[in-house]
Amino acid sequence: MQSYDFGVNKMIFKFLSKIRSIYKLFITIIVYKPIFNLIGAKTIIDTPLKIVNAQNIEIGNNVTIEKYATIYSIGEYGSKTYNGKIHIGNNVYINNNCNLTAANKISIDDNVVIAANVSFFDFNHKYSDINTPVKYSDLDILGELLISKNCWIGMNVVIVGNIELGENCIVGANSVVTKSFPKNTVIAGNPAKIIKKYDDTDKRWKKVNKQGNILDEIQ
Repeated sequence: MQSYDFGVNKMIFKFLSKIRSIYKLFITIIVYKPIFNLIGAKTIIDTPLKIVNAQNIEIGNNVTIEKYATIYSIGEYGSKTYNGKIHIGNNVYINNNCNLTAANKISIDDNVVIAANVSFFDFNHKYSDINTPVKYSDLDILGELLISKNCWIGMNVVIVGNIELGENCIVGANSVVTKSFPKNTVIAGNPAKIIKKYDDTDKRWKKVNKQGNILDEIQ
């Protein structure tokens, strides 16, 4: 019975992965870099679903945006014209099927990790006039949306509004975020609320009570 050389197989896999990465980088440089306001060094955009008004979008160095992303700077919509801006910092990872749609401004700071199927919006659709379909209504600009450095956004999260997530904020999967949260917190739920804070004294994450105060029990 012949033995299977897993070492050779691993080498082939690594080689093919390297070739794929080089190809994706080449496509980003040739196809996407000329149309964006900025794309930094070693950034890869892999098969986006939709890119709209790329001249209003800036992406930093060493960013990976996986397949089927929507990166949408809103221009004309309803009866008005908007000027949505999107800024993505350095060393950001965005997994498959994510949506960043801005009518005002969305900023993703350095070293942020975003899981699959996450959506960011800085607006709502107006629906006060029942005789105007939502599809044709104007947008309600909510403010600016900022995800600060080192945040981790879990799968299927929706973030909508005039929001700032502080540094090192962790958002649990399936959460809906509609307000700002401070740095060094873990948030989860619909609507999202703080479930843990980082204790600088003990250098550990700890659960909080309903008032948001750290409990003595170490988690």
